[in-house]
Amino acid sequence: MWWIPITFAGSWLLRACEGKDGGAFSFQGGFFHKWDDWKYTSWNSCRQMKTCRECGKTEYEKENDVTHELGEWRYIKGDSCLQEQACRCGDNKESRTEHEWGEWEYVEETSCLQKRVCQRCQETEECIEHEWGEWEYVEEKSCLQKRVCQRCQEIEERYPIEHEDWSEWEYESPNSCRKKCVCERCDEIEYEDEDDIEHLWGVWEYESPNSCQLVRFCRRCDAEEDGDVEHRWGDWEYESDDSCRKIRVCQRDGVTEYENEYDYDTKHNWGDWESDPYDPCQLVRYCQRCPNKEEHRKNHKWNEDNICERGCGHKKGWFD
Repeated sequence: MWWIPITFAGSWLLRACEGKDGGAFSFQGGFFHKWDDWKYTSWNSCRQMKTCRECGKTEYEKENDVTHELGEWRYIKGDSCLQEQACRCGDNKESRTEHEWGEWEYVEETSCLQKRVCQRCQETEECIEHEWGEWEYVEEKSCLQKRVCQRCQEIEERYPIEHEDWSEWEYESPNSCRKKCVCERCDEIEYEDEDDIEHLWGVWEYESPNSCQLVRFCRRCDAEEDGDVEHRWGDWEYESDDSCRKIRVCQRDGVTEYENEYDYDTKHNWGDWESDPYDPCQLVRYCQRCPNKEEHRKNHKWNEDNICERGCGHKKGWFD
C-alpha cells in the first residue's frame, strides 16, 4: 500500500492510496500550509500574525498569548520626576518616581534639621540627625543618664537596662531564704526569683501521727514542701469469710487498699465440675469460699430425630 500524490492546488493536497492486491483507490485530502514568520499586525500593536505563502490564509495570535514588551523609562515632563514605561500598543504601562536628590544640608547653624532638594522637580525632603555626646549621670545618687546634642543642645534621657554598681547577693533577713542585691548608686533593690531560692531543708517526716504524707520544713524560713505518701501497709487478708477478694489496711491512717479484681477473680477455690440439675448439657462448679459460679457448655448428643438424648430439651438447629 502506498500514497500517490494526485494534485496540489494552493494549500489543498489530494492524495490517493492503491488498495492491497490492486484493490480500489482511497482518497484523502487536507490543508498543508506553508507559513511565513510571525510579525506584528501593525506598528502600534503587540499582537502578531502569520500568513500562508500558498493560499494567503492569515492566522492571528491568541489574546492570552500576546506578549507585551515594555520600553525604556522616560520622564513624563521636563520638570517632573514621574517616569513611565509603556509597550508598543499603549495598553500596558508602569510608572515610578525617581528623584535626583542633592546633598543633605543643615537648615540653620544651631539646628539638626537637614533638608535636600531634588535637582529636577525641586521637591524637598527633611530629616533630623543629631550629634550626640556621651552618656552621663544626672545626679550622684541616681542612675538616670542624659546626653546632649553638640549642635542643637537637645537632651535625651534614659535609665540603663542594667545597673552597673550592684552589691553582692545577701539574704533579705535572718529568717528569709530569698536573696537581694542593692544598687550602690540609686539604692534600687533587686530580689532573687522564686524558682532560684535555695532553702535549707530538714529531713522528711510525717505530717501528723495519723498521716502518711511526708513533709519537710526549711530550717531558715517557714517554707514547707510536700513529699510522697508512704503508707505502712498491713498483710493482705480476705475481706470477709464469704469473699475471695483481699484487702490490706494502712496501720497509720487507716486507708484500705483492695486487691485488683483480675487478681482475685483468678484465685477462687473452685470445686469439681458437675452437671447442672436444670440442664444436663451444662457443667457448673462453685467456689468453696464465695458465691461465685462458673459454667461450661458440653456438646449435645443428638439422636436420629435431632433431639438431644440427655434430656436438655434442645433440638438441633436451635442454637447448634
